[in-house]
Amino acid sequence: MPYRTDRGRRARVAVGYDHEWPTPFFPPPGPASGACNVHPPQNKFLAVYDQVTYPVDPQTSSRLYLADRCPLAACRNNHHRAASDRLCPKLWEVTQGNIASGPFMGLKYIQEAAGSSFLPKLTGTYEMELWPVFASIAERGASFDGVVDIGAAEGYYAIGLARMCPNACVVSYEIDSHARELQTELARRNGLSDRLQILGAADVASIEAKLTQFKRVLVVCDIEGAEKEILDPSLIPSLAVAEILVETHESKAPGIKQLLRERFSATHTIELYENRKRSAAVCPDVLRRHLSDDEAATAVWEDRGLVQHWMWMKPTNKGIEK
Repeated sequence: MPYRTDRGRRARVAVGYDHEWPTPFFPPPGPASGACNVHPPQNKFLAVYDQVTYPVDPQTSSRLYLADRCPLAACRNNHHRAASDRLCPKLWEVTQGNIASGPFMGLKYIQEAAGSSFLPKLTGTYEMELWPVFASIAERGASFDGVVDIGAAEGYYAIGLARMCPNACVVSYEIDSHARELQTELARRNGLSDRLQILGAADVASIEAKLTQFKRVLVVCDIEGAEKEILDPSLIPSLAVAEILVETHESKAPGIKQLLRERFSATHTIELYENRKRSAAVCPDVLRRHLSDDEAATAVWEDRGLVQHWMWMKPTNKGIEK
């Protein structure tokens, strides 16, 4: 079979295409002094979330989509996963294996996603609530000399940010050996292997040692509740001057958002982002003409039950250099 999935959470396509998607979102890396500007089509997709007010109310942290707690919802999710399995080969052929929209548009992707939904990454709508964050990063991309991705999975953010920040060395921590293999392949496909260092499990000593190597660094963190132990500036002092984007996991670390606010409010401005339900309307226009409405909705479905939050923390002392 040319395509294999595990309940829609992992996807693999055995056919490989090597064609660039036209008009990539970000231009090729320019000179060190150049800026990495947002491509105009991005603004149209950002408009999907123009009516959402950020930061959101932190009191919503424990709210669930109640429909996802009932048996009927489980049947619905299984239906979505089966539909995703059927759609994957078609969408891979349509995109030629390149991310179709969003901040990483044009990135040559691989045939598998580790621990997350595959199709939204191929469409480029994965975690699209964070597009304003990445637009901000892209405007200053050339100024970063380091990116540290903790819990990088197959490298969607690690490799995407390597291209977005053309002068940055990217340090990627991922505990799963297969996911590290996928990162290696994703970096190779995009010609970024020389700027990526892939490591195993993260610990506070290793992270502090890496952060001290950089003057301006971005930290991305998604470690299923272990952010409680890792994102502690009393243990990793260099976090006080790092820009940090963290996916929080209240179900695994209750009270984590309030704890991170207490740890970082003295040194950072903090914004809270919340996920939104997906519909066919957010599927990129370049794909919609190839898909039915049901297929478009499936292509952007992320298989999330809980309300998800991210915290975007920017240091107030950004003029400080180590």
